[in-house]
Amino acid sequence: MEIDIMGEENKDTAIFGMCKRTNEKVDIQVLENFVHCSQLFRYSRTHLFLFAKPVLPEDVVKLRNKWVTSRW
Repeated sequence: MEIDIMGEENKDTAIFGMCKRTNEKVDIQVLENFVHCSQLFRYSRTHLFLFAKPVLPEDVVKLRNKWVTSRW
């Protein structure tokens, strides 16, 4: 499990954050793992923030955009 910061707004809403400040590639597996880890908590509404030093690859951006638009 890898979540760097978590905050609870109320009993239904939480914020999760992950920071990737390395030169390693941030791939789809990293994003999927982050989403999975946030779902281990029992919140009906979550906000995810992924901070990355390198620019995110296009496939990660597409998956992120798909997940965000389908989630809300």
